[in-house]
Amino acid sequence: EEKSRQAVAKIQKEVTNLKNLVDDFLNFARKPSLQVEEIDFPEFLDEIRLYFSNQLATAKIHLRFHTEIKNIRADFYHLKRVFLNLIHNSIQAMDNGGIIDVHASEEKNQIKISIHDTGHGISTEDLKKIFDPFYTTKEFGNGLGLSFVQKIVQAHGGVILVHSELNKGTNMNITLPK
Repeated sequence: EEKSRQAVAKIQKEVTNLKNLVDDFLNFARKPSLQVEEIDFPEFLDEIRLYFSNQLATAKIHLRFHTEIKNIRADFYHLKRVFLNLIHNSIQAMDNGGIIDVHASEEKNQIKISIHDTGHGISTEDLKKIFDPFYTTKEFGNGLGLSFVQKIVQAHGGVILVHSELNKGTNMNITLPK
């Protein structure tokens, strides 16, 4: 009976993993349907910090926000997915603690958001492919996260650019129309 319980538990876990993969694939295949609203940006950032609080403490990573922005017009759910994905990737890139700095500012008619980490960085070869669907260097992952992030940013009329140097960290720069 114990073997049966273990087998059922393993099957349930694999079904959940498969469902998540299919959900990710379907989300990637669809064009994001945006519901743009006014978002209290400092409150939004507090929610992001709370989401990662335990993981950051365990990994000895400091998440710092520097923002002049009070409100932003965007789709809350999709913007949250962008931040969760990028910060999650930054955390995974730091094995022995580190810092993630998020800067947000307004310039002319644009919102500039930069997420910089002190992680292991991304090689030049990998940088060319990071937004390609299903490309991943991780043991566990499906390679859709950054592709989806790019689609969300583009659906908002923005662009995302990446600068990285091995052993020095990565900087994700997002520009959105105000």
